[in-house]
Amino acid sequence: MHQRLEDLRYLYLACQIEEAFEGLERGLEKHLPALLRKQVEMLFQDGPGHTRLKQAFADLNRELAGHESEMAARDVLRVIRDCEVAARDFYRQSAAKLSDPRLADLFRGLAAEEQAHLEAAERALTLAG
Repeated sequence: MHQRLEDLRYLYLACQIEEAFEGLERGLEKHLPALLRKQVEMLFQDGPGHTRLKQAFADLNRELAGHESEMAARDVLRVIRDCEVAARDFYRQSAAKLSDPRLADLFRGLAAEEQAHLEAAERALTLAG
């Protein structure tokens, strides 16, 4: 069951990445001249891959809901822990790349919050045995 939970995590992240970058692209689009906007308009269409991705996430989420009694708390906590590690690492790595010191401080603070979340997940894992 742990691997299916990991699959769900990756599907969720993929959906979020698509939505995040589409939102960013729409924001950036405003800064392009009309001729160039026309060239990249396909970026703003929900293509068949996006539809399949969202459907795969919904299908797997529904499938796992039918197996909740089989899921070990440790498996769920491992996935949560892995999410916290990924979030912490994203903020840490991104902070080093930001040109604005205030944004870098914000990201370092978010990394610290994710570290605290990670520690809570690890404590729960220890208690779960």
